[in-house]
Amino acid sequence: MDFSIAKRSGLRQKGELDSLFGVSYPMINAYLNGKSYPRGANRIHIERALVVLQELITTGKLPFSEDKSSEARLKAVEKMKAIISAKK
Repeated sequence: MDFSIAKRSGLRQKGELDSLFGVSYPMINAYLNGKSYPRGANRIHIERALVVLQELITTGKLPFSEDKSSEARLKAVEKMKAIISAKK
């Protein structure tokens, strides 16, 4: 599992990646630092999320511009969550 995709996305660990992956902030931190890896249902969900993030990076939709507001970022993360859920 390539967590460099999550790092390149520019999403914040707390409030964005943790919400997107459906895990706590400490778990996101552990994943990104190679200290832990997702297991079970979390693994499947996070693999889907990483695919979506890679698509968004490739199309230039991520990382967000510096002037994107917190509210707009949150709304975008909610849209990403819907896309990931639809991939099931």
